[in-house]
Amino acid sequence: MTSQDRRRYPRYDVGQLSGVLDGFRIFETLKIGAGGALIRLSAELALEQRVQVSFDVGDGSFKTMAVIVFVGPDVRAASEGLFPVG
Repeated sequence: MTSQDRRRYPRYDVGQLSGVLDGFRIFETLKIGAGGALIRLSAELALEQRVQVSFDVGDGSFKTMAVIVFVGPDVRAASEGLFPVG
């Protein structure tokens, strides 16, 4: 069983949708779904940290509060100074 099979809500690849975390940290969204998102940014965040997430969608923007529940290794991203979080 893959991690995608265990999810309550599916996640979808969105390429590299950029957004802003806490009003000043730029991130790229890798996957998104009703239950959360996987993003990559140049700062390592703490588990259970509350953050504000925003990004443009079409003619509008999406803003929400989120809680970090995953901080994971990504060899390619780490060599670029980036951290995947969800």
